[in-house]
Amino acid sequence: MIDLVSAPYVNFILASNNKKIIEDYSEVLLKAIELINCNTESQLNFDIKSEEFIKGNMVSVVYNLSEQDIVGVKELVELPYYYGFTKEMADLKLV
Repeated sequence: MIDLVSAPYVNFILASNNKKIIEDYSEVLLKAIELINCNTESQLNFDIKSEEFIKGNMVSVVYNLSEQDIVGVKELVELPYYYGFTKEMADLKLV
């Protein structure tokens, strides 16, 4: 993907028009990460594959996007338009 758009790879984007929802999610996510990284028995009832996925991908979570991250996200959002999947280009608005 990086070669295709010449921008950073974005695995997923979590977005909401409600700041409180994102803040609440972030708080829960940070607690989950802390519990998983404690090297004790997980108190979250995740299976081993889920815990490994979380541990392996949490280093990639970014809360404050850099200019390069924003360019990558915008280009990914525009891909469906360029490939003819949509008739209108998405208008990405970041706050």
